[in-house]
Amino acid sequence: MHATKEHKIEGGIEYKWCQKGHWEIISEFNICSSRWDGLRCYCKFHSRLESRKHYQMCNIKETAAAWRKTENGKMSLRNTWRKQASKKKSIYVSWTRDDEEKVYKLFDGRCAYCSKEVSFDKIEFDHFIPKSKGGTTDSTNMIPCCTKCNHGIDGKFTYEALEWLTEKFGVRRGNMIYQDVLSKLKQLKSMVEL
Repeated sequence: MHATKEHKIEGGIEYKWCQKGHWEIISEFNICSSRWDGLRCYCKFHSRLESRKHYQMCNIKETAAAWRKTENGKMSLRNTWRKQASKKKSIYVSWTRDDEEKVYKLFDGRCAYCSKEVSFDKIEFDHFIPKSKGGTTDSTNMIPCCTKCNHGIDGKFTYEALEWLTEKFGVRRGNMIYQDVLSKLKQLKSMVEL
């Protein structure tokens, strides 16, 4: 027998202890071949409750997965990743959807580097000054860019912006893009301070 006495007989009727804390008639237990007495540890009523909880938890996971595919879910997930990465480096600053929209509009819905037009749901936001170089996650350091410029082949990754721009677009055009981005970020900084 196990640590507790799980069976008892009263008045010629056999009872079994349900793990939820009560005695129940043997006929109220389902069969389980792997247990020593051949019966489940929960009565039928509590077995149904346990399985219902299990399916509800599965449904919660499915609902959460579906929500993460929505626009708000994607934004929330993106913010969670940013927070986690930034908190590791102690550089987290609040960055909201409104901030993203302001920056997106300021750059006319184009990649700040190559000027390619990108829809808002496909745009990525890059740290102009990389986090590895001390850049923060706020509207005065985040710029919209296409996937290719952000982390495609020859993407910016952890380069300083000016170094990467001159290498990718040539010295003259790279300097022009760099100055344009700086002026727009200054504009944004003055908008934020108001």
